[in-house]
Amino acid sequence: MIKKSALLLFLCVLVSYSQNSESTFISQRVPIQKHVNKKFIFSVQAKVKQFSPKANAQLFINVYNGKRQSLHKGRMYDSPITKNEWQTYSLKGFIKDSANYIHFGATTEGAGLFYLDNFTLKVQEKDGSWNNVTIANSGFEEALHYKFIRYWRADYANKNFSYNLSPKTPDSNENSNSLLIKSEFTPNEIPIEIKSIKLNAKGQDVLLENIAIIDVINGKQKVQSVLIRDKKIVEIKKKISADSFNIIKIDGTGKWLLPGLIDSHVHLFQSGSLYTRPDAFDLRTYRPYNEERKWLRVHAADLLKRYLQCGITTIIDVGGPMYNFKIRDRYSNNTEFPNIYLTGPLISTYQPKAFDIEDSPIIKAHTVENAVNLVKEQLPYKPNFIKIWYINNENTELNYEIVKATIEESHKHNLKVAVHATDLETAKRALKAKADILVHSVDEPIDKEFIQMIKKTKVSYVPTLMVSNQYAEAFSQEISFTNEELRLSNPFPIKSFQDYKHLGNIKLFNDYKRYGKLRKKALATFDKIKADNLALLQKHNINIATGTDAGNIGTLHATSYQQELQDMKTAGLSNLEIIQASTINAAKVLDKDNEIGSIEVSKMADLIILDKNPLEDIKALQQISHVVKAGSVYKKEDILEETPENIVQRQVNAYNLGNVEAFLETYSDDIEIYTFPDILEKKGKEEFKKDWKEFFEEYPYLHCEILNRTTRLNTVIDHERIKYSDGNYSEIIAIYKIENGKIAKVYFVED
Repeated sequence: MIKKSALLLFLCVLVSYSQNSESTFISQRVPIQKHVNKKFIFSVQAKVKQFSPKANAQLFINVYNGKRQSLHKGRMYDSPITKNEWQTYSLKGFIKDSANYIHFGATTEGAGLFYLDNFTLKVQEKDGSWNNVTIANSGFEEALHYKFIRYWRADYANKNFSYNLSPKTPDSNENSNSLLIKSEFTPNEIPIEIKSIKLNAKGQDVLLENIAIIDVINGKQKVQSVLIRDKKIVEIKKKISADSFNIIKIDGTGKWLLPGLIDSHVHLFQSGSLYTRPDAFDLRTYRPYNEERKWLRVHAADLLKRYLQCGITTIIDVGGPMYNFKIRDRYSNNTEFPNIYLTGPLISTYQPKAFDIEDSPIIKAHTVENAVNLVKEQLPYKPNFIKIWYINNENTELNYEIVKATIEESHKHNLKVAVHATDLETAKRALKAKADILVHSVDEPIDKEFIQMIKKTKVSYVPTLMVSNQYAEAFSQEISFTNEELRLSNPFPIKSFQDYKHLGNIKLFNDYKRYGKLRKKALATFDKIKADNLALLQKHNINIATGTDAGNIGTLHATSYQQELQDMKTAGLSNLEIIQASTINAAKVLDKDNEIGSIEVSKMADLIILDKNPLEDIKALQQISHVVKAGSVYKKEDILEETPENIVQRQVNAYNLGNVEAFLETYSDDIEIYTFPDILEKKGKEEFKKDWKEFFEEYPYLHCEILNRTTRLNTVIDHERIKYSDGNYSEIIAIYKIENGKIAKVYFVED
């Protein structure tokens, strides 16, 4: 009876979700009466770069009479366009004498890049000659108006697709355009939406009164008022009179104002989970890498909001698949998301086998010409810079020429170049080739030559101190997370680090564990070198910028920032130097310091309001009360509304980590615990929290595996397998009811 009741509950909460269309189209129609009784040929030049196996384009044509009745239909069902090379494709037919107009165009299906050019419609005259029928903007000579294609009807409502113009070939004149239809999202990858509560939701001006403004240039602070209008700071004075009804006032008494923080090194194609880098930790047997990529595309908005929640108003994505440009375009509203600056795939001197895939985040350049073309392939997407992965393991001279050519080609297009070069000689070669940004620490002691070179070139240096240690901690199964990370990070990457307890491959995880422990011993030396290098470069006034390398295994998006700051502090940087690296210096990385990075009139109003003074304690950067993003004001707790599933998973994570405080934090003060269906066992957190500490101590190997989960509205139903110790298991059904961001009721169904 109990099992039947549980089954009925599962059935009741199953939900089906509508999916976006997998196809889009462009089309045109022209009158055809004067061409009746003639043969026609409709053609196009096209190519397709597939991101999904079935991605294709097809021509279609319909001939109608005056009553809109179809007289002829044609479509390329049997021979769709799939080749990644320019070819001409055509459809043929006959125009009957009752024809009134002809409707023609092209459709695309699946995820990919679809290039179309030179649409042509020809009819055969009585003498056998062929004449063109006029097609407006047939070769896309006219620029797009926003995303609208002049004279063409198109599927503008489909958010999974976008339209751009692209040079037809890398070597052609830029005025010779082809239409590029971009689709990186497949229909079962509908991005989730994240709700935020904006204090000035009606676009009101914002006045911050009597707040201590920190000047990040000189480290001075002064109590002032700040007026914000139309996304920007418009006035800074001791007192500003503004009695208009169209204004939101915030009393800043006893608070501090700082520019929004900047993370100069993130990767949105990585989640931070154990599954996210199959070239480093290969768990594709248990979770296909495509599933990891899909999760990231679906949850991109969630991760971006978490950056805002942590006071990070700008991120620089230092390389990923081409679909990352779609992420940037989709979340380009800078009043609701961080400023996103990014590039495409890393142009590399080495190709990890695990990333020898479609739309790879890393692409090896085999020749100088190949490297130049890889830069050109990104140009239609408007990258903010170019990234090189400079791994110098063989063909040293060829590698240098590839790096040099990549930088030269990028500079031709006014794009800065960021280079991953971690050993000293490779870093020097990167500087010699005129790199603009070094995105990692040099892990050998730097010398006078290096210091002279970097000072001469004015290169920005992003140390990324924590990322290597996070790998080692994850491999050795000793990774830990702070309560703030458990509360503010997306819970699913954190979940992954306990999965080894139920995946069953003991040998695999023991091998990684041994490697991790050896790596941890070696890292102590490297950490000291990187810290000393950072302190020395700071002494020489090199432009140091804070970057986490977030997304790598164990380096969580957004919340990892605080650990990076602590590591910089340990290296010897002062609080002011760390704040500068996190604001104005980071803005200089991509020459955005005239827009963001400091609190000045006419700059974008990207700001954080703090409860404590970060000049006295760098941990004050965690004490955020409000975030201002391009003039929109949010209370920290209102930036992201956690989903019921996330709240339940946070609870499971804390349970598996034996963290009593984080576990209890997920429950409401008036929590009710029931034995299904209606026997009340406990009520109130005081009664509920009894004995949990002793319970976790009694079962140090405690682990909850979710066998099945169903979510609807505010209810989450988990089928859980609990391991207390080897051979000691039980299974239960837990029904969680979520109210106001906490677990308010739990019903347990047990055998």
